[in-house]
Amino acid sequence: FNNRSATVFWSIVSIAALATLPSYDFRSYWYAGESATDAICDDHHGYQVEFVSQQPLLIHIQNFVSPSEAAYFTSILAQNYTHKLYVDEEDVKKKVAPRLAVLNQHDDFVKCILNRAQRFLGSMGSPDFELLSLARYSVPHQVRLHSDASQEPFMDSKTKRRYNRKTSFFVYIHASDDLEGGETIFPRIPYPLDMGLTANSGIVSIQNTSGVPALAVKPVSRSAVFWVGVKKDGTVDFDTIHEGLPLTKGEKIGMNIWAKHYID
Repeated sequence: FNNRSATVFWSIVSIAALATLPSYDFRSYWYAGESATDAICDDHHGYQVEFVSQQPLLIHIQNFVSPSEAAYFTSILAQNYTHKLYVDEEDVKKKVAPRLAVLNQHDDFVKCILNRAQRFLGSMGSPDFELLSLARYSVPHQVRLHSDASQEPFMDSKTKRRYNRKTSFFVYIHASDDLEGGETIFPRIPYPLDMGLTANSGIVSIQNTSGVPALAVKPVSRSAVFWVGVKKDGTVDFDTIHEGLPLTKGEKIGMNIWAKHYID
């Protein structure tokens, strides 16, 4: 987005009426230039956002990445990328959770995604992001209930500044046609009563452990979910705790995008 678009975007967020769950079409535009990155960034494919929850703020984004970007990130998982353990080391050892492939931050496609995320954030943006990573989820991978934001701030190893994950993007780079399971559930966010007003097939209702219909996001290729996980007072919004439900068939490829929101 340009500055004007960012202003309009967040104005819409602040006045969005969940009773009607409106959808808006946005197109992001790359700044004029002649670099290799400009040539490969497909920022004119357009994406659609839908406000699913106002408090906490949660937005579903259809077509966040282009077909060419999705194909590229899917292909590089077969290459020799650096891997690190995911949320719980024991889960990885038991093959319950996947490993992450850490991406080269100088890669042109990575720069495209970070630039798009930065523009989406607008005035909520940050100059720095954590390393982008990909994970291939297959049966029976899952991710346990957790919060992306932390009660104890993270430390930037380079700047020595403290930061938190105020905002989160989870991008479904690819979901196989035979996929079953693998939804991202937010058990503390109620499923919107009037979701019937939308044709968005990416938002579904799944009962939480209390038997209450909770909001869940279905893996749909090239889509993403965005949320704000830190309150205005700087504390973690535990209503955004979430988990990746087990896959029972097929596979999905996910990408985490975390901006470094500095505290000091």
